[in-house]
Amino acid sequence: MLFAFVLFLSGWRFYKNAQPAKSNAVVSTVACICSAIKNRFSSKKSDEKVDHWVDYASNKFDEDLKTGVKSLVGVAGLFVPLVFYWALFDQQGSTWVLQARRMDGRVGHLQSCLIR
Repeated sequence: MLFAFVLFLSGWRFYKNAQPAKSNAVVSTVACICSAIKNRFSSKKSDEKVDHWVDYASNKFDEDLKTGVKSLVGVAGLFVPLVFYWALFDQQGSTWVLQARRMDGRVGHLQSCLIR
């Protein structure tokens, strides 16, 4: 551990001290999405067509941010269903088992031991 610490300190002069960003990335992303949605529904049908709905965001957002938001929207489409999958999967060991124990196992006149 001491060797790792000394190695870490030996490279100190090569580190670059970057200034933090002036704006919050989350706030900028949400503002870009809100602007795009607002402008999308307030635009006229005769206006020029755009490739993606994020392109409706106002011109105060730079193209790099718009491109990043487009990528985020595409990836979010993949990851949002995973939240529901894991929520249901984790219930498998608790909620569903407890519910099954409380259920009446009879089907018509047959007892549950005869169905197995």
